[in-house]
Amino acid sequence: MNNLKVLIAGTSSSYLEISKKMLKFHYNNCDVDFAYSGKECVDKISANNYNLALFDYELGDRSEERRVGKECRSRWSPYH
Repeated sequence: MNNLKVLIAGTSSSYLEISKKMLKFHYNNCDVDFAYSGKECVDKISANNYNLALFDYELGDRSEERRVGKECRSRWSPYH
């Protein structure tokens, strides 16, 4: 199986590290990147080919949260 490429975005470093450890425990072939803001999350999603993105709903102001959701839907939703 190919490596699972995952982006985890959030403002809490403990949330990011715990999420990474849980993924690595269950999936040996897992590459994890972090984003610490909504802008960084959107930039990384746009620049990389992730299989999965996990993100905290509170990634800054409301406009950043909407941008993250919109970018994720446009990349992965079959209905965009």
